[in-house]
Amino acid sequence: MSAFVALNIYEDEEIDDEIEDTREIQIEEALKLYQNALKLHSQGPNSAHDASLAYRALFKSDIFGYKESRIALQITQRGSSLDDDDDDDDGELPPGVALPPDAAASSTDHSPSTLPQLLYLSFKNYGQFVLDTLKHRIEQASDGPTNAMVHETDLQDAVKEALANFSSAIVFDGTDSDLWRRTARLCGVLGSHRATRLCLEAALQEEDTVWAPPGLDQAFAKSELRALLELLADNDPHLLPLPLRNDRKRLTPSLQKGIRLYPYIPEVPAELVRDRKDASYPSVVPQTHEIAVHTPTWTELAYILRTELRSTKSTGALAYQEEDNFPSPPIRLLLKGHEGHTLLEEVGDLEHVAEPMDSIDGPDAQIQNEIAAAHSRSNSVGETTKLGTAAPTRASGSPSAEEVESRTVEVSKGVEEDRDGGKSYVAEEKKVELPTRKRTSSSAGLNETADSGRVRSKRIRARESIAEAGIHEEKSAHDAAKQFNEQQTFQVADQEMFSVLARLAQSFGLKNLDTFDPLDAVPGFAASNGDTPTDKNGHGPPLNSTIRDLYFALSRWDDESENMFLRNDPTDFSGIVSQGKNPSASRNAALTAFLDHSKNSDNGISNRPVLSDAGLVRFARQVNQLQLRLPELSLTLLRYLLSGDVGALLGERRGRRPSKASPSSYLQHSWPDSLKEHMVLMLIDLDDIVYDTVMREYISAQAWHLSFSNRDTNTDAQGLNAFTIEFAETIFELHLDIYARITNPSSIIDAGTRIAQKDRLDRWSLLAHDLLALHVATLADSECPDELSIRFLWASAVHANISGVASREHAVLCMTDLKKLFSSRGMEAIELQNNVIMPELSHAAAEREISRLTTMDFFLALFEAEDVDPILIIETLEPILELENSRCSHEDTSDRIEDDPQTEENDALSRRSNSVPIEPSQQRQVLSSFVEQGSTSLRFFLWQSLREAYEAIGYLPKVLSCYLRSLEMIVKELQSSIFLENPSKHRQAAVWKWLRVAHELLGRILPPILINKTIAFECIDRSHLASSMSAATDLAKLLHCPSAFEDRMRAGLVQVPAFSSRALSGTLTRATEKLRGMAMMNWTLLYFLFEEGMSQEQTIFTDGSKVLSEYLHRVHQATGVRGFCGSAKKVFLKCLLKNHLARSADYERDLIQVIYDLYGLKLGSGPSAPVEHGCQPGVLDRAKVKSMMTFVIKLAKRINFKDLPKAELRTAIERMQQVLGPPKEVTETLLNARVINNYLHSSIDPQAIYRCFKGQWNLSAVPVTRTNGLTAEKGWYLLLGDLHLARYRCQKRVSPTPIDDLDAASSFFRHDLQYDMDNWETWYRKAQTYDTMLEEKVLWSAMSLNTIKAQLGVLERRAVHCYVMAVSTASQLADPSFETVEKFSELFTEFGNRLYSSSRPPFSMEAFKVDGDERHFSGTHGMYRGSSMTPLSPYQAWKVANVLFRKALEQRPDAWLNYYMSGKCLWKMYNHPEQGSKGAPTITLSDVIATFVKAIETLPERKTEKQDPILEPHYKLVSIVHKLVQRKKIELKHASEILENTLYARKVPPAEDLDAWDFHVLQILKALRTADKANWHHRMIARAAHIIYDDSAEDLPAAAAAKHELSQHMFTKTMALQVWKPEFERAGRHFVYVSRYLLFFVRLLVQLNDRTSIQTLARRIRRKVSDFFEFDNVWKRVYEAYTVILRRTGRIPQDHEDVAFRSMSHDEFEANSARLELWCHAPSASDPVLDILHEATELKRLNDRLSPPSSIEALIADTYALLYKTIVPRLLQKEKAEEEVKLQEKSNMMSLNNLLMSTDGPSDTPSMRSGSAHPAPPTGVKTRFKGVSRKDVLRKAESATTKAQPSLAPTGRQGRAGDPPRTLAPAAPQAALAGVVSPPGAEEEGKVVIGSSVAGSVHDSADDESDESEEEADAAPPPMFPNLGITTGKDRQDHGVKDEA
Repeated sequence: MSAFVALNIYEDEEIDDEIEDTREIQIEEALKLYQNALKLHSQGPNSAHDASLAYRALFKSDIFGYKESRIALQITQRGSSLDDDDDDDDGELPPGVALPPDAAASSTDHSPSTLPQLLYLSFKNYGQFVLDTLKHRIEQASDGPTNAMVHETDLQDAVKEALANFSSAIVFDGTDSDLWRRTARLCGVLGSHRATRLCLEAALQEEDTVWAPPGLDQAFAKSELRALLELLADNDPHLLPLPLRNDRKRLTPSLQKGIRLYPYIPEVPAELVRDRKDASYPSVVPQTHEIAVHTPTWTELAYILRTELRSTKSTGALAYQEEDNFPSPPIRLLLKGHEGHTLLEEVGDLEHVAEPMDSIDGPDAQIQNEIAAAHSRSNSVGETTKLGTAAPTRASGSPSAEEVESRTVEVSKGVEEDRDGGKSYVAEEKKVELPTRKRTSSSAGLNETADSGRVRSKRIRARESIAEAGIHEEKSAHDAAKQFNEQQTFQVADQEMFSVLARLAQSFGLKNLDTFDPLDAVPGFAASNGDTPTDKNGHGPPLNSTIRDLYFALSRWDDESENMFLRNDPTDFSGIVSQGKNPSASRNAALTAFLDHSKNSDNGISNRPVLSDAGLVRFARQVNQLQLRLPELSLTLLRYLLSGDVGALLGERRGRRPSKASPSSYLQHSWPDSLKEHMVLMLIDLDDIVYDTVMREYISAQAWHLSFSNRDTNTDAQGLNAFTIEFAETIFELHLDIYARITNPSSIIDAGTRIAQKDRLDRWSLLAHDLLALHVATLADSECPDELSIRFLWASAVHANISGVASREHAVLCMTDLKKLFSSRGMEAIELQNNVIMPELSHAAAEREISRLTTMDFFLALFEAEDVDPILIIETLEPILELENSRCSHEDTSDRIEDDPQTEENDALSRRSNSVPIEPSQQRQVLSSFVEQGSTSLRFFLWQSLREAYEAIGYLPKVLSCYLRSLEMIVKELQSSIFLENPSKHRQAAVWKWLRVAHELLGRILPPILINKTIAFECIDRSHLASSMSAATDLAKLLHCPSAFEDRMRAGLVQVPAFSSRALSGTLTRATEKLRGMAMMNWTLLYFLFEEGMSQEQTIFTDGSKVLSEYLHRVHQATGVRGFCGSAKKVFLKCLLKNHLARSADYERDLIQVIYDLYGLKLGSGPSAPVEHGCQPGVLDRAKVKSMMTFVIKLAKRINFKDLPKAELRTAIERMQQVLGPPKEVTETLLNARVINNYLHSSIDPQAIYRCFKGQWNLSAVPVTRTNGLTAEKGWYLLLGDLHLARYRCQKRVSPTPIDDLDAASSFFRHDLQYDMDNWETWYRKAQTYDTMLEEKVLWSAMSLNTIKAQLGVLERRAVHCYVMAVSTASQLADPSFETVEKFSELFTEFGNRLYSSSRPPFSMEAFKVDGDERHFSGTHGMYRGSSMTPLSPYQAWKVANVLFRKALEQRPDAWLNYYMSGKCLWKMYNHPEQGSKGAPTITLSDVIATFVKAIETLPERKTEKQDPILEPHYKLVSIVHKLVQRKKIELKHASEILENTLYARKVPPAEDLDAWDFHVLQILKALRTADKANWHHRMIARAAHIIYDDSAEDLPAAAAAKHELSQHMFTKTMALQVWKPEFERAGRHFVYVSRYLLFFVRLLVQLNDRTSIQTLARRIRRKVSDFFEFDNVWKRVYEAYTVILRRTGRIPQDHEDVAFRSMSHDEFEANSARLELWCHAPSASDPVLDILHEATELKRLNDRLSPPSSIEALIADTYALLYKTIVPRLLQKEKAEEEVKLQEKSNMMSLNNLLMSTDGPSDTPSMRSGSAHPAPPTGVKTRFKGVSRKDVLRKAESATTKAQPSLAPTGRQGRAGDPPRTLAPAAPQAALAGVVSPPGAEEEGKVVIGSSVAGSVHDSADDESDESEEEADAAPPPMFPNLGITTGKDRQDHGVKDEA
């Protein structure tokens, strides 16, 4: 029922539903308005007016009146002006900036999900529309100034309006990073940096909360926020937003271009902000420009100032004017750590890395690049203190981790000093306060969840993950410490390797090459950093120090190391890198090395300390107090560092400056390379300002000096400041250094830059000259010349030389004067370590300069000329280098020259400087001394020049010598005292440089040696070899250091280096691989050097090859376990392979390992299996395969033939054959192949078999040259054939298998025979191949035996031919070794088996037929055609087989199978008629019995009880003895004694008489069957059945007993034959036995008249076509037996057909046959003869014309005749009786029946007479008598036994269209037969059933226990042979296949 509802009462739910429906409608309408506005917006400026109206309509819609919409409008209406300064903000957000996203969350919770999104998109797109309109207005005003058309106020209004809409959109969706960035951009335009920062931090909020890769919006926001913070000087790492912490990534230049949003909106320049009071843009330029120095170092400060200078210079504001006219504000330096944090803490937590300097254009950039290139060249040739740039991946001036660590202590000391003095870090002054920061929770690292609960920040989560990682690292370190024992393997291998190396070195008389322990050179776990050098007097070998340097260089791998070792410098040693492709670069590099030779002091190392950063704090405090602007600050820094003048500007402003009292930093300290670079470039940038400043001071001082020159007062240091003089001199020296670098031969600086620098140099030279002149005038005579004067004189001399204003002789004279001045005054050396061109001013330096100048002509002629005759270079340069090398060769290899060798050189140079003529030999001595004292780089390039000359003339041995000399020089340099005195950092850098060069050298040395080492070493004598061996040995020790480092790191003893990037970790891996390759190349070089040395000293080294092999083995073992023996393109492994192949017997296991390392071929297994050495498999070629072929064949011969397919060697052999490919056919091999084919296809000649035993049967072959037959000669094709044959024969086959392997094996054997027909083993294996093919064809089916027996005979014939050749060649050539004897025995055994098998069924001598081998002969009766040979008889075959078995027994007397087969041959021969004939040997029974007894005795014992026993000899002995007893050949007692030899007869009581003999034998056979638990053997069963039956063959009990015996074990109840093939039964013999057993069983069934069994057996046999040998004959016998049983069962007389139908007419036969047919089809029809007829018909169908059908057709005809004579008379008699009854009824006319019949009219049924179905023919007509033929009888019999098809129309009288005409009997006979034929109820229906089924057989109900299905058993009535007689040929085939399966 419906409830009553009052009309005036409203439910709340209904109201809510109405409201909800109304809101949805309003939202849909607003959505349509939004889509319309967006469409007009997208159409561009032409639709701007319509779009504006559409947006207005949108904002007037109802949705903007909702509560959530009003919140956004209220926020927007709070204000639209940002006029107030940020400093006056009261803490609230500026108007137009949105609240956090959660402000409107509560108001939108109950709104549809579409509403917030619609509101968000409406405000956002309208804001964008305002900006697009502004952009269009600006573009229209592009012809004039922007502010001419778009007023500034309009611009601000548009920006504010867009900002208000963006802020409203953010209220509804605060996760849009792009919208936050747009809002930040507009805030920046309006000048609110705080609001800008807030928006940018909000844009990064998503990155903190969402664990996903940041997008471009976040990346852009990071970059913009970082720039903003740098502008605000707000870089405190603890207060930075979380996304910026630890983030060093920068945008690429391509992305940087698109970072700025709305580029069309102009911004007011910062310089004009202060002057525009009416502008709405707030001032962003503070009163003091603060410069933050993130890393408190001098380098960082110089870098920042230089960057600021370049940026200011681009605006044109950099000009030196009066103080009040400086456009730039005062600079205030802010060092990190001054705002409440100590400097020491700030340095410890330092994570900031300075930005790389912007790209520089112009000449300054070229100069900077040139300085960096020069520094790189200097380091590459071993110079110590040189100018360069920092690594490219780290900013210039950014210290490495090592520098920061070293500076920490120094900085902390300065901080403590400041603290003690009570001074603050920064001058006390009023600071500009920063605005109050208001950040979101994400910027503070506190993310908020949806439920307002806090989660841990990303920083805290990262800290926890780091802590967990630390726990895992501690656990890993603990595990690594446990693995330290595994390192013992490496240590033992290293000790053995270096022990062999030491023995070899000592054998050549090398000094100081004792056993080297790598652990002695590698520093321990707590070792120092290696700064303490190893001295020359007993603190260890110098090489150990170099090893430690390399060790620490690996542990501190950085970008600088990568550049030095992995990247080739085009200007560094280009003679090696270019290899003649760029000879000019090589000459320039050599000339540069010559020019730089004399610029450094002897030791090349400055004793000056490195510039400390401790004074930077004091410097910053002082300059902050002075309120200096940027140019002043830069100038002050220059003066402070170059002259030590810290109060320069202070003196000008506040009074007089103090005179110079202490040396400057330029003289006192060693600067970092990056600092010098920044200072030099700053000098170039401020050149005009600096020059004007110094010039003003000089003018002032000169005026003062002139005004006081006549006064009698002391004016020392009154007029000119000493700082200014040194400042000018230092600048002059630095410009001189720059000019020297950019004008060296390898420089690529353009001419304009060189001219500009030369102008600067000349200008400063003149100014320095004037200042020094003024300075010298104020000095006393005792003080002159002072240090500044000496510096100026030296610089002037160098300037005159390099500028070309004076001749070289003038420069020599100047240096001579300076030399005398130093000598006469006894002045100390002046070190200018920060100047490369003149690092030292001393007596020795002057001598070196003089030497350089005097030899310059020679070297300039050598290096500058392009087309110099190489012969001239060789004649000139080689004597100098050899003289210098001969001097060094007399000194100890581990010690440098201790005495100063410059005495003679000094005298020579003095004589040369005094222009004293010298002889050529003296000049050669001078040049040699100069080269000797020169740098390693100079000598290196001289050797390379000599090498290039020899390459030009093509003399490669001398080229190799030059390479070796260069390598020796590098090794000596790394152990020199000068090198070891360098600081560790410089040593490590030099090690990387020299190792890179050594790598290039090793790569050039090995190829010529590998090509032809005899020619390569032809000009290298013993001393040269000794020095090269010594150098290579030291290099091997040095290059072992990376392996030791990795071992310790792997064991956890060394911490894994920490890398700043993943790429750096990858470069360390590349460096390690490169060092490994160097090590392997060096080990290979040592091998060749030792080998050459032994060849030169053959009288001393009598067994040198063994020692070298041991050396190679130990090196391979030590490097292989570490996994880098295959480095350097496996050059070492290739040499090792070549050496070990010649000595494979001694180093077989090592050779297996080498082949596996080289090519991945696994040749061994078990203990000899190769281990993994981390080598990538190489590519095999034919040459490599042929070199390893002999060794592989040797290994294969050791493996058993049956185990070869399972061995690892098989895969390697197959891969090698794939590389070799098929053999090349030549004429000789083709001819030999033809001979072999003809032989194999010929008939078997018995003479060949007889002659093969004497080795007299051969084939005529064409010899093949050794070049073509080398592969076959080694036995490779034989091995491949064995492999394929063994793989097929040894696999477990349970079904027919493809014979592809056999075909391949036969092919390989044929290839081998084509090259050598005398290889008996190849013939033997080929015979086995044919035997196996034959076995495969007859093993699984008898089909081949029944159909292609001729083809099987061909295989037999080929096998016999191959056996004959194998025996013949073996008798001639085979060696009588143990392995050969074993194979001989197998050969004879298998040959004998082949002959015996071919003589017995199923082959039956088919192979020995000679029918096709006929020739023409001439006889007494003329020409006739006949066979050329007599075929081998069975007796002869058994005889030869017996001989073969006996020969096999000679080799293997314990082989029972040979005795067994020999006994069978003897037994056959004994029973053959030829036994005892003329010429035939007499075989005795004792021989036969003894052979079988011996077979029993030699049977192997069973290893386990489960193993099946071997019963064949036991059974054969029992069988033969039984036959002998039956034949009365032996007595009963003797027979029992013989049977005692078999253990199975021992427990059976002996027979007392002949009557008990059969039982005795049956008991023995039963014991044998009992032993055969697996029921494999069937011969005992058949023998037992024959014993039971043979003696009483005619007795039915005997037949029944025999049948029972067979049924118990062979035949099942369903007549399935279960016979299995035993192990030692010959292939194909199984089917012979099966056929025999079947025929015997059929015989028993016939005798027992077992119709049921024969019926079942016939049905089963007919389907098993492939299971019986000679199946046609077997089926014929079964078919005939079944016919006999049927005739006997039905008692069918023979030829009864003729008796029954001889005189019968055809018409009568047809009529009566129809009656008989109806009766046969009746269900109630039953008669035994009818059953016989059914079975006979089914048998005929089953036969299907396989056998002649005459017998079965005769049976069918006789059976039908018998049935006809039996049934038809009864049917006619019954019809006659019924007709008489009808006639009697017709005679009574008054009967009711007649009365009723008379009213129906005449009868339609014709009258029939008895005995005739048709009316008699008319009288008077003669007819021919037609009898009954068998064809008619068979047709009627088949019709009688075939069911008629039921009619589909039961009520119709006429048949279907197309049905054959049917002859029906008259109605009366049908009615007469109704009682016989009609089924129950037929009379009531008034019809007769004609198509009923026939009656069943009498056996239908019998339970025959068949295996038929239930459907077949339930069929009524079942056919006799279902699915057999009515199947087609295809169906029969299908059924047969199914049964087989």
